[in-house]
Amino acid sequence: MARSDKDNPAKEQALKFCVSSGIVPFLEVDVYTAVELTSAPKKITDIDVLGVGLREDGTLSRTIYDCKSTGGPPIARALWLSGLMRYTGAKDGVILMGKPVEKAHRLAARHLDVNIFGSGGFDNYAAATSSEYKLLNSYAANIENWHRFIDGAVKQNSIGEVLKNYSGRSSTK
Repeated sequence: MARSDKDNPAKEQALKFCVSSGIVPFLEVDVYTAVELTSAPKKITDIDVLGVGLREDGTLSRTIYDCKSTGGPPIARALWLSGLMRYTGAKDGVILMGKPVEKAHRLAARHLDVNIFGSGGFDNYAAATSSEYKLLNSYAANIENWHRFIDGAVKQNSIGEVLKNYSGRSSTK
C-alpha cells in the first residue's frame, strides 16, 4: 500500500461506505496459505478493503472490496474475486473499476455474489444505500489516516518487526 497507488480513490470510497454503513473496514489485508508447507507463512494475495459487520443473528458478515483503476475484463476480476471469497469465507464481493463496465459483465458477476461498479457507479450506489455516505467525515474513512497509521507502526520496533516478517515491509524507512 503506497500513497501513489492508482486505486487509492476507490479504496477510500470503500472505506467510507463501510464506515457509513456501520461496517468495520480493514485496509490491505494479507491472505496467507491455508496449508503451510514451510516454516514461514506464505502470502498469496491481499484484500484491498475487507468490511466486517455483525448480522442480526449475531454472526459476522465479510465483504471483500477489490479496487482496480485499470485491468483486464471485469468478469475476469469477478471470477478471481469469487474464488477469493470462497477461500476466505466471505459472502459478498464488490469490484470498483476505474472504467465503464458492460451490463453483461455486471449481470454475470451477480451469479457469483459479486457486484461490479464502473467509474462513478459506486458513489451513486453508496449514496442510495447509505444515507450517511455523502455527509460522512470520519477519521477511519480517510485513506491518508491509514497511511499515517502504517508509517507510525513501522517506526515501532515490535510492530515494525511483525510487519517486516509477515508483510515484506521494512521496519526502517
